[in-house]
Amino acid sequence: SDVADKVMGRFHRAHANKPHIYVQLMAVDPAGQGKGLCSRLMRTINKAADAWGGEGRAGLPCYLECSGMRNVTVYRRFGYEVVERASFSGYQGGKDFDDFYAMVRPACEATG
Repeated sequence: SDVADKVMGRFHRAHANKPHIYVQLMAVDPAGQGKGLCSRLMRTINKAADAWGGEGRAGLPCYLECSGMRNVTVYRRFGYEVVERASFSGYQGGKDFDDFYAMVRPACEATG
């Protein structure tokens, strides 16, 4: 929706305005959930971001948007923190939507 696109664009410009890794979409088919697939992918993303800076330097921060506290809880396990929350009305057929988050994982130095 146009409303959601505007919110995501504003979040991205506000919280990821320097080089970063954008975790644009993370989803696991319900049949594959609970098997550690998201965890493996998120650890791989974090490792790549940390290695980006080279030895002795911080890598890149990571940025994502998500909906729902359940997803916020998942991403916090991988070092992401909420930097902004939004709510808006008229989303997908007129429903109100008040549980949308921008999250950032700071740049970290690669470890062994």
